[in-house]
Amino acid sequence: MAGEPNVPLAMIYNTTRCGSMVICDLLAAGGAAVLKEPDALTWLLFHPMAEELAPSAFKVLCACATRRHSWETPRSMVVIKPRGHCTKLLPMLTKAAPYAQNFFLYRQGLDTVNSMTRAYGSQPIDVLRQYTLRSPVLRRLFPSVVPAIKFGTVLCDEAEFEWLKNDATFLTLEAFERNTLVYGFIVRSYLKARNSGVRITGIWYEDLVKQPAKIASKVFKACSLDPVVKEAEATKALGNDSHAGGLFSSGRLKGFKMPAVSLEEDARHRLLCKKLGVPMLDTKGKEAILPGTIFLDAA
Repeated sequence: MAGEPNVPLAMIYNTTRCGSMVICDLLAAGGAAVLKEPDALTWLLFHPMAEELAPSAFKVLCACATRRHSWETPRSMVVIKPRGHCTKLLPMLTKAAPYAQNFFLYRQGLDTVNSMTRAYGSQPIDVLRQYTLRSPVLRRLFPSVVPAIKFGTVLCDEAEFEWLKNDATFLTLEAFERNTLVYGFIVRSYLKARNSGVRITGIWYEDLVKQPAKIASKVFKACSLDPVVKEAEATKALGNDSHAGGLFSSGRLKGFKMPAVSLEEDARHRLLCKKLGVPMLDTKGKEAILPGTIFLDAA
């Protein structure tokens, strides 16, 4: 197929704050070339010619990922982990790259939203986002930051959520409610894509933590490759701080406590989940597992 890379491509869509960096490290340990959160895909959310540009974006990204010096080990496949809100583009991106194997990583809802609230509400991140939204100059200087503060405005496309189109409205929501919307819209996008016929497989975070090598092997096998991630490598990758040295590093975020959630906020998040058609945040066990998810005990 024209434009198809010379090695398999795996896409790791995700909810954010769900271990997506960990699975990237696992796959890299097995010989994959990994691209994390490329802006080329993020900006397709806002570009009027996104559908026309998407195939070229994949072609360029795969070419960059597989470029290497003569002394480097050849990469067995390319892995691209888009930002969470790129899940909104699933139908378009899978059409642009029909040769890709698509996965969606997620975790229990309340754990995800709590992690988002703690990470994105920590200083100086929250201040940076609030200021960036209001500064046209900074929007141009820091393009990777702008989409993160515009989750609601790009994810919602239905009449009942039209009020979220206003940037200021989205930012005035309480952090827990805002992050519930983000998580809910991303999960909703995954479910809608599957229902429309998009070929994508869910990966449950708790399975990734318990059996990382087995999950990594599933991804390699889906790409028609022999699994090459050893248990020792998987355990090491799982124990690493994937955000080490950054604002979202585990060491840094330990100093930030999760804000208390009022009864009113709890009631509002339940109403939001109901409107979005996604499981309640506190749903646990098998009821929290989304359709299309890998079962490790299955053949």
